[in-house]
Amino acid sequence: MPVSYTVDHRHQRVHAVASGSLSIADLGTYIAARVKDGVYDYDQLIDLSEATLDVVSHDVLNLVRRARPNLHKKPIPFTAIVARQGTATYGLARQLSTLFDFDGASVYIAESLREASAWLDQMRSGERHASQK
Repeated sequence: MPVSYTVDHRHQRVHAVASGSLSIADLGTYIAARVKDGVYDYDQLIDLSEATLDVVSHDVLNLVRRARPNLHKKPIPFTAIVARQGTATYGLARQLSTLFDFDGASVYIAESLREASAWLDQMRSGERHASQK
């Protein structure tokens, strides 16, 4: 599978790494595996820096449409995506993040794993502080 992941149950975070050419079917397999493993609602750090998304904009729109019902049933996880600027993968990741932002999901595109991880930590820290007020 072009997408592998590890799960940090303590922090409720999935760290996915993709490599090579990724299709919509590959992304669907990744999502299905997270559902099966019971971690669909965990935050995700997705490293696409060594991957190429072999999808067209229309496929991205369809992926978002299929995911939307799940977003309304569970808490919306934070997602940080690592992608290199200036690549088609970065452009599609930006498009995907914009579409999910409309549904209340928070998606961040980072240039490094460190930056992505720090953003996820900040978002969760801010959410905890808000719930304590």
